[in-house]
Amino acid sequence: MVLKCLECDKLLSSIEMAEFHSTKTSHDQFEETEEEIKKRSPEELKQAIEALREKAKEKKEKERILALEEKKTNYKILQKSNDETAQAMRKMQDQARLRDLQKIRQQKAEDAEQRKKILAEIERDKKRRAAERENKNSSVKETAAPIKQPKNANSSSTCTRTPPTSGRFSIRHDGQVCNITIAAEETLRQLAQQVAEKMNVSPPTKFTTTFPRASYGTDVFDKPVNQLDLFPSAVLIPQW
Repeated sequence: MVLKCLECDKLLSSIEMAEFHSTKTSHDQFEETEEEIKKRSPEELKQAIEALREKAKEKKEKERILALEEKKTNYKILQKSNDETAQAMRKMQDQARLRDLQKIRQQKAEDAEQRKKILAEIERDKKRRAAERENKNSSVKETAAPIKQPKNANSSSTCTRTPPTSGRFSIRHDGQVCNITIAAEETLRQLAQQVAEKMNVSPPTKFTTTFPRASYGTDVFDKPVNQLDLFPSAVLIPQW
């Protein structure tokens, strides 16, 4: 049986060859024919094989060039993506460093302001204490009366200073200032309770002073404040 492709007039020796031809060319119009398939001479077969080889070679070269172009295109896309990613990473890192720098500057400014306030409070305390001493000395001089003693008699006079009956403490926390006065016999634990009530926080478990640097923990919380070296007044920073 010989089949003829009505679309390209090619003669095919079997149904299988027609199916193969249809797969390669998408031709689907065939009919039986009485024409005979002309047998090729050895030279024609050789030329046909050589032509097929050339076509296969050309096809392979085209595929290689297309693959190379595709590879170049993919590389450019990847390189561009990597450059954009690296640029985005650098931008994010720069922004993070800028935020850290701003935080450091803000913290330094807050520390300087806090130190300024503490120094000012210490200076006010010094002036207040000096004024209290001056007032007490003036009162003693005004109320002291001379005592006459007989001749040749031993005489002595003493002047005692009345210790403070209360302590005045300036509490500094989170930008807030709270002044609290408690009796000399009251304890740091009672002071901590007042800090919690007035500043709306939990009772602190430790107090520190900046000038001079000292800390007072729970081991001294039950001692009267007049037995501690922060009495009669101090600037305290609560801690938890």
